[in-house]
Amino acid sequence: VCSSDLVYLKPEDNGGIKGQTQGEKAGYAWASDWRRFANARTVYVTDSPVAALAIESCGLPGVFVLASRGLEGVRTVDWSFLRGRQVVGCFPNDAPDARGYCPGLSAFWQLHETLTGHDISCLMVDQAGWLDDDDAPIFTVQELLAMKGVEETAKALRKLQDWLIPGMVADDKRQGKPRLFLPHHDYMTYWR
Repeated sequence: VCSSDLVYLKPEDNGGIKGQTQGEKAGYAWASDWRRFANARTVYVTDSPVAALAIESCGLPGVFVLASRGLEGVRTVDWSFLRGRQVVGCFPNDAPDARGYCPGLSAFWQLHETLTGHDISCLMVDQAGWLDDDDAPIFTVQELLAMKGVEETAKALRKLQDWLIPGMVADDKRQGKPRLFLPHHDYMTYWR
């Protein structure tokens, strides 16, 4: 499969389009160098090639980085080849959409369900501490890298969520609808 991913520096000059792909992308993950996969113990999965390159630039040892080529790509890729590796999801930490769900978090939920169905371990990067100097959330790993530098970004990428259900944050900082509904008595226990 031969396709090219494009990212525009000024989306407003391109009709509000941040990026696009020329060629087929559905069902195909992106990696900068597939040969690195053979020696990787951990695989980070993110949404875009730019985010994948940002993670790679941190030089995490034993790590291979894949991009699903869009949040929808999570549903179309056959992830079974990741068996035997630890997978870590790092999707955009974005605001809720019109339905009340955060698209990046929803993509992680889909990835987690697919991978655990293949008996593949999957965790998520804890993005709760991704804040700029004004305590506003940082949405993408590439923004984090630009604001905080390589060392801080590498440190942030190693911090994984410690919730019982990955992607099911139970604090008052969470935006959007949760992964699943817990009745009040269960929720009051879960956050502990």
